[in-house]
Amino acid sequence: MSVRHVLGTALAAATLLAGCGVVPSAGPRTTIVGDMGASAIPGEILVGLKAGRSKQAMAGLTQKLGLRTVGSIGALGIHVVTTGTGTAKALEELRKQPDVAFAEPNAREVLPPMKKEGPVRKGGAPSRGGDPMLGDQWGMATIHATEAWAATAGDPKTVLAIVDTGIDYNHPEFAGRMVPGHDFANDDSDPMDGHSHGTHCAGIAAASANNGHGGAGVAPNVSLMAVKVLSDQGSGSTDDVCAGIVWAADHGAHVISMSLGGTGGQQAKQAAVDYARSKGAVVVVAMGNNGGNVAVYPGANKGVIAVGATTLEETRASFSNFGDWIGVSAPGHKILSTVPNNGYQAYSGTSMATPFVAGLASLIRSQDPSLDAEAVRARIEKGSVDLGKAGFDPEFGHGRIDAAAALKR
Repeated sequence: MSVRHVLGTALAAATLLAGCGVVPSAGPRTTIVGDMGASAIPGEILVGLKAGRSKQAMAGLTQKLGLRTVGSIGALGIHVVTTGTGTAKALEELRKQPDVAFAEPNAREVLPPMKKEGPVRKGGAPSRGGDPMLGDQWGMATIHATEAWAATAGDPKTVLAIVDTGIDYNHPEFAGRMVPGHDFANDDSDPMDGHSHGTHCAGIAAASANNGHGGAGVAPNVSLMAVKVLSDQGSGSTDDVCAGIVWAADHGAHVISMSLGGTGGQQAKQAAVDYARSKGAVVVVAMGNNGGNVAVYPGANKGVIAVGATTLEETRASFSNFGDWIGVSAPGHKILSTVPNNGYQAYSGTSMATPFVAGLASLIRSQDPSLDAEAVRARIEKGSVDLGKAGFDPEFGHGRIDAAAALKR
């Protein structure tokens, strides 16, 4: 596993993740696009060895090229190395080596500042005593989540991993449903969220229903796993993101939700996604918040379900990325959910759309645990409501998800 620590606040100008806290959909698009930019960690390279190559082969490479290994992800055969010389020269030399499958800069991964929104005061599911805020959750009503619970509200045996800034596991919406997680930002076993991004995503996917607190999530009965790969300042590194994906898959995650991404680390992230899928996990990732045809990874990696954001008016949210790698869309504008310290807040972003889909994938897995990742994807796509041009299109993918339709056998 990765041994690198989170980079802290010094990363403030680094790669934009597909996170929340973007301006409202009517806001100036340049505000979002201007924040996007690839940023490598100076002197750090991710080296993926070809299958069957040993640690001894890596040791020989580091000695030959004057490199130093500072971390690794054993399951992927990826090593993090530093160089005292120019990174470009080291990359050139590494890519020539017969034992090397790929070499790429280790990227900084950073969330943008989060902007509070007022919740949409219409269009929610009917409020009830057990979930007093359900009436403000327009996204739950739009995807017919509560109707889907007639088939299943999720099974505790189904594990949904939130790979993010952690989860405030003391929030009453998650009581009794947390399984052990991990913190790669601080290299310990306590994935507490001191940021709020991960907690917000967890609530959309799986806040408890009918418990007298706030609203509810799409899959209120499934178990939640917090895998913290970003610090309380919202920053991290590609190797920690990849290590988090591997850890979740190795510890029984059936669905992995990632409301994050960046332009760097494409090959390492593909290796991590492939590994998770080999373990049977459904990987759901945000498209990104640049408002354009911008490939953000792992959302643009093969094998994931990439999620775009829609508005109450069933339009593409102006901040939502689009492209032919999109899978489906989900509500992502002014979404009310959980935040740390027993709170609730509305935010906007493809970060918010992603856990709607991850929650739905968890319901499908609960209903039929025998389904593999592609079968789950097919159920989600088939049940979606077609928006935009007829059939698949790069703005909405296969359409806006509908949980009740996806759970019909």
